[in-house]
Amino acid sequence: MSGQYPPPQGGYPPQGGYPPQGGYPPQGGYPPQGGYPPQGGYPPQGGYPPQGGYPPQGGYPPAKMPPAKTGGKRRAPLIIGGVIGAIALVAVIAFFVLRGGGGGGALANTYGADKMPNTFDIYASIRTDDGYINSLNDIFVRLRDPIAQVMRDMTGSSGEIDNLTLQNLLDQFVQNNGIGTTFNSSIRPWLGNYAAIGGSFGVDFMLAIAITNKTEAINFVRTNFVLYPQDWIESQNGDFTIFTFSYQSSEPEANRQAIAISNDGLYMVSRRALIPTTAPSSPLSGDSKFTATLSALPAGSYNITLYGNVDALLSMARLDGQIVRAINLLGMNGTIAGGATILDGRSFTIDVALKPSTTGQTAFSTISTPIDLDFARFMPQNTLLMAQGSNLKQAYDVGISLLRTSATGSQIVDQALQQISSATSIIGLNFQSDIVDWLTGDYAIYLAADINRLISIASNPSSALSGDLGMEFGLLIKVTDSGKASNIVERLAGILGLAGSQVGLRVNREQIGGANAIVIDMSNPGLPLKFVIGANNDVLVMGTYNSARDALNGSGGLNGGGRYRDARGYMLGNSTTLAYIDREVLQSAVLLVVLGPSINTIFNNIIGGSNRSSSMPLSQAEIQQLQNMASRVISLFNSSTITTAVLSDGTFLARANITLAP
Repeated sequence: MSGQYPPPQGGYPPQGGYPPQGGYPPQGGYPPQGGYPPQGGYPPQGGYPPQGGYPPQGGYPPAKMPPAKTGGKRRAPLIIGGVIGAIALVAVIAFFVLRGGGGGGALANTYGADKMPNTFDIYASIRTDDGYINSLNDIFVRLRDPIAQVMRDMTGSSGEIDNLTLQNLLDQFVQNNGIGTTFNSSIRPWLGNYAAIGGSFGVDFMLAIAITNKTEAINFVRTNFVLYPQDWIESQNGDFTIFTFSYQSSEPEANRQAIAISNDGLYMVSRRALIPTTAPSSPLSGDSKFTATLSALPAGSYNITLYGNVDALLSMARLDGQIVRAINLLGMNGTIAGGATILDGRSFTIDVALKPSTTGQTAFSTISTPIDLDFARFMPQNTLLMAQGSNLKQAYDVGISLLRTSATGSQIVDQALQQISSATSIIGLNFQSDIVDWLTGDYAIYLAADINRLISIASNPSSALSGDLGMEFGLLIKVTDSGKASNIVERLAGILGLAGSQVGLRVNREQIGGANAIVIDMSNPGLPLKFVIGANNDVLVMGTYNSARDALNGSGGLNGGGRYRDARGYMLGNSTTLAYIDREVLQSAVLLVVLGPSINTIFNNIIGGSNRSSSMPLSQAEIQQLQNMASRVISLFNSSTITTAVLSDGTFLARANITLAP
């Protein structure tokens, strides 16, 4: 038959041209007969038919694809269109409303786990009830209104943001995906209170959705998934209506993708055999690792729960082999669970629990000593950021022990310790006995800012040349051996005094809070800055002058601050590490933008007292206007924290909070 490919005389023509008949024409067009027609259509015989159908032989098989629906297109059978998309949108926008109480509440939200086999490596569930969505909308509106007001102040229009609701967004999602006109008319009539998904990477999955109306759920599936009935086999099994995908499949029916609707659930599965017409003999809900890991989550209830096998997650991530070996070496594999909720209706909370696969030492053992939350008394009350831990010696000992379990790690450790010991010996200190052995208490770093001082500098840059810059930072270490702490200060004083004379640093001594502190004066005509190193019976501090002085005097005051004390109520019990972020961080970020011209002026003074003109700073009134607009949004929040804890069985807990103002 003419026009077959390849051409009857074999292969392609020489020099890249195509022969005038059979195959392709010499100039890249199509021949009038054989191969492809001259106008790019299909030949009346051989190859493709002229109307875009399939020929009875050759090329594609003769089975004819069904015509596309008007206004739509063919959809894969298990794209979790409107259902899971709407669920995901709810989760992303505001994600978690329930008051948390005592631990173990994650097991209350494990819908569908009893229908899934325990061979599944991952699981996730979310609430989908009206109460949850309405609560999310309340929070959404609370955050929306100040943003709309700021937009009106800046541009004269809110851009219709003040009319936006979570329900609007859900409706837009439904419309954009062609699955209806509104969420309430297309999905809510059959959607129940929970949805869950589970699976094994690259093997199987199941989406389970609670339903309240089987007839409406079947209609939704027919409209959005079973677009071409000839591609599906519909059957009944008890109260299950089952749609098995059959298009061009030679797989046994049990291995084909399927959708099933029972009286109370809708299931989308990678294999029909997973449809829970009968409960699995070994369900995920009965797996000891699943229940133990989720039970470790500390809140009383969650709106979103997650579970996974760490080894499976690492396999999916396709990490470098050395990274995987390091994770296993540090005991950080095992099983992991997560939960999301809101505590007291205003502290957005995400909890994570990781149960190591070993009962021995793990990397988490390095941070297993609870911190003293009152250690914040040594930090400034206007602290923006701080991070705190405890027992550096334990972290050092466990870390060294874990690294020494391999020959390469042992060699690296020995070389590093030798270099460190050599360096400390230069100033007369033994690294182990003079430094490491007494570091068993708390330690912290902090950054603080005086917002009023920053505003003053922003409106009058020359004021920075007298007084401080409104910013403080430092390192604090709890003193457990005052003699050794003081010895470190004295050794540093000697070497800094010697170095200062060589480079022009002014190094003085000053009695502060019972400490003979080192004061390093790095001020110049354009930048007033002093740095302090000192230790008394309570704390060793290295930081800027004002905050270091207050720390040594025990008058820092962060522990008495209202927002810090409020944040403490949402931290993990027996926290072993803490990161705290105050809402004034956002105010400071606004001020840094405002301070741009002032910083330029100060920098010019530092590098040579330049009198070159720079951008004019904003007036006090302009700065105040910007501050007022920013405050409308910033005042909604109080703080954000991250805390960790380690349980007696080695389970590692982590919690992240964003807490709104009361």
